Amino acid sequence: MPLQFPAAPAGAFEALKKGLHSLSDARRTTPSGAEVLALPTAPQAMKPIPVHLLGLDRLTAGEGPDAAALTSWRYFLVADGQVSQAATVVGDGTSGYRFTALTTGFIAGVEAALSRAATVTGGEAYELRLLNVPALNLMALWLKSLGGGEDRFLVLEPAPSFVDAGRTYSAGELLPLLRQRTDRLREPPS
Repeated sequence: MPLQFPAAPAGAFEALKKGLHSLSDARRTTPSGAEVLALPTAPQAMKPIPVHLLGLDRLTAGEGPDAAALTSWRYFLVADGQVSQAATVVGDGTSGYRFTALTTGFIAGVEAALSRAATVTGGEAYELRLLNVPALNLMALWLKSLGGGEDRFLVLEPAPSFVDAGRTYSAGELLPLLRQRTDRLREPPS
C-alpha cells in the first residue's frame, strides 16, 4: 500500500472518545454549550496522523523535518461526509494519553491533500504524517518515504505567503524555503 497510516499508540483512541464524550456532555448541560462547543452530532474519527513539530531552534540550527519531534496525534472528525474538525491527543508523560484540543485550524484542504497524496506516490510507500512549523504558521501533510526516496509535503491552508497552499513540495524544495524564511526572522529590524 503506497500510503500508510502509522499505528496509533495504545490508549490514544480511548482518550479521544473520553474527550469527545466530555464535550458532548458539556454541550448538553451548558445552556450556551451548543454555541460554545461546536461539536457535530456523532462525528466519526478518521485514522489519526502523528503531528511532528519543527521548532525555530531546529531550523536555525540547520536541521530539517527529520529533526521534528512527535508531539501529538491528530484525529480528523468527519460529519455529513466532510472533514469538519480535528481533535488532538497528546501523551500525558506517564505512558497514557489525553484529549487536549478540538480545532478547525488547517482543516481547509485536508481532504484534498489526502486525495492528492495518493497521486504523488508513484507506487512508492509513504507514511502519513503532519509537519507543524508554528514559528512560520505552516502545516503540511508529510509523506515520509519508506523506500529511501525523497519525502513530499502537501501544504495545508492557510499557508504563509512564501509557499503555495495545496502545492506538493519535495523535501529539497521546501527546506530551503523554510530556512530562507527563518533567516529573515533572525535579521535585526532595520
